[in-house]
Order: sequence, then structure tokens, then C-alpha cells
Amino acid sequence: MSLLLQHVAFHYAGRPILDDFSFAMEPGEHSLLIGASGSGKSTLVNLVCGLLTPDSGTIAIAGESMTGLGPARRDDLRRRRIGLVFQTLRLVSALDLTGNMLLAQRLVGGTGGRDRVAMLIERLGLGHRAHALPRQLSQGEAQRAAIARALIGQPDLIIADEPTSALDHANMEKVVTLLRECAREAGSSLLIVTHDDRLRDHVASVREIGPMAEQAAA
Repeated sequence: MSLLLQHVAFHYAGRPILDDFSFAMEPGEHSLLIGASGSGKSTLVNLVCGLLTPDSGTIAIAGESMTGLGPARRDDLRRRRIGLVFQTLRLVSALDLTGNMLLAQRLVGGTGGRDRVAMLIERLGLGHRAHALPRQLSQGEAQRAAIARALIGQPDLIIADEPTSALDHANMEKVVTLLRECAREAGSSLLIVTHDDRLRDHVASVREIGPMAEQAAA
């Protein structure tokens, strides 16, 4: 699925978070947006997903303008077409890992039932934690669980906000490999937004965001 941002600007409390930012992805492309903390990465994710509205500029997903849709249509487009790995994870505390996955599957209208849930949990090395509650997971395990949840509906666009920040090198490689493989199998576009420099060697298309990008262009 294609993604196009043209001259996007967003301010918070009078301070520019993004200023005249443009970015494009072709269907099936895997891209990395990298920048330091405070560079506007999470704001950009929220703008693409329609959780925030830019002050100016346009955002289009598969040729459909997110900035031109009302809240209900944005919510529907996000639910049907975007798999989001949140930086804050947002697992449901009362449900075990399998329950979190099954709930996500129902919400997005995904198929495959328990078999697909079990496959994703196993591929992320969490098979032995299938019935653990979120509070019983380590930070790294919870982060991998959040990634599996985002993949459950085989979305057209996968957006991962800091998916490897809590992982050691071995698990970082495992997670990036899974994201790329699942995206490729589903024909999905993949956008990873991070400050983790280790990912530069794992994604072909790399774009910097924030002050470091401005310095590079100077």
C-alpha cells in the first residue's frame, strides 16, 4: 500500500514538531525513519494513522487522503488497513497473551483463529508465555507480543514505532526479520520509526527525521 506525505507541518504549544516534511513509500516497500528522541517520530506515526491532524500539508494512504476524511472514516481506514506497533505497547492487562491476540484479531476482522495466533506467538519465541498476563512478561517479551498483535490482521501497511528499543541484539534481529517476512508474505508496506541505529543495516530504504536530517542537508 502506498503512503504519501506532502509538506506536512504540525505544531504543539506553538513549537514546530514537524515542518514541511515530505515522504513517500511505494506499495510493498520497506522503509526506516530514524531520528533522535524529540525529533517528531511518534507525532509522525499519529499523523499517518489519523490520530492527529496536520496543521498543513496532506497525507494519503493508497491514494486516499487521511486529511480529507472525518474521524469515523479515519478510524475505519486505520482499523482495516494499518497494523500499528505502539511504543507504549497497550496490552490489555486482564487478558493473557493469547487473549490479547484473539481480541485484536476480532477487532480487525482477521482470519486464521487460534492457529494463526499460536503461529505468530511461536515465531516470536513466546510459545512458553502464551498464557502469561502482560504484567508477567518482561519488557522485551511484551514488546514482541505487541508486534505479534499488530501483525494478526495481515494489514496493508505495518507501522512499527520503536519496535526494538527494549531488545538485545539477537531479539532485535529476530523481530526485524519477522516484521519483514510477515510484510513480504502479506504484500504489506512496512514503515519502522525508531532511534535504534542498529536497524540501518536491516532495512534497504533509510530516511532521517529531525535535526540530524537538517544537519545532513546543510
